[in-house]
Amino acid sequence: MNKTRQKELTRWLKQQSAISQRWLNISRLLGFMSGVLIVAQAWIMARILQYMIMENIPREALLLPFTLLILVFVLRAWVVWLRERVGFHAGQHIRFEIRRQVLDRLQQAGPAWIQGKPAGSWATLVMEQIDNMHDYYARYLPQMALAVCVPLLIVAAIFPSNWAAALILLGTAPLIPLFMAMVGMGAADANRRNFLALAG
Repeated sequence: MNKTRQKELTRWLKQQSAISQRWLNISRLLGFMSGVLIVAQAWIMARILQYMIMENIPREALLLPFTLLILVFVLRAWVVWLRERVGFHAGQHIRFEIRRQVLDRLQQAGPAWIQGKPAGSWATLVMEQIDNMHDYYARYLPQMALAVCVPLLIVAAIFPSNWAAALILLGTAPLIPLFMAMVGMGAADANRRNFLALAG
């Protein structure tokens, strides 16, 4: 598959996200909230360790920080679960619309054209190959935005306490989206192959 075709397929895949843009935006927002809660967890744990190790404060006097830590853990678990639900709903909605478009196209093409391929290949196309696009929309696309936002959030949280560490993280931050993109390109390639079957 040539580069021009790859760009066309990528553009088509991203255009389909408009079908469920609201749910994808909610998924991104929940992912950002999860990042904020991760920072809050780390901050509370650091404060607890400082109180216990550096200041020798007894554990009995740290009931409030421990309670806050448990609450943040529970809240983050709920946000992650909710994000998975929202992402699933977005992927499900998009798959439903793509499947409807394919069935409409087959209906327009007529029985003579459909008989050119075995019935099993059409069933695989309509069911399995469209279902394989789910992770691209439910996880990969929302994660692309978070790959930029969450590292910047972490740097912003660290900067007031240790500007040198924040600068080091800021310098290495571009590597995070790069590695995530390398992982994500595998998923994107799989979805492009599925689309080739759709287009064929």
